[in-house]
Amino acid sequence: MLSKENIISRLIPRLNKLDPGEGIILTTYKRNRSLTIICNKGQEYTFIQRGYEQKQYNVSLSELKKHLKRVLKIEFPRSNIVRIYSLREKNFLDNLKKI
Repeated sequence: MLSKENIISRLIPRLNKLDPGEGIILTTYKRNRSLTIICNKGQEYTFIQRGYEQKQYNVSLSELKKHLKRVLKIEFPRSNIVRIYSLREKNFLDNLKKI
């Protein structure tokens, strides 16, 4: 768990170290809203938003920080603590769709 104030500075280096197919899930403390970030080929990331808005879109590394700030404001407006889960399974996206 990390403070929402420090999440972006701690998350960007972790995202740069991900291999294609791996990802990170950010959830609220109550786990009722989430943001899944999956590393694709190259410096491309897929965002899956589950909460106030249900969206999925691709973002490049250069847009990542700006986009992450905007999504955190939408999905975690009153949360002070954010849970982080690392996803190292290559087929977790198939399992995520089943939920």
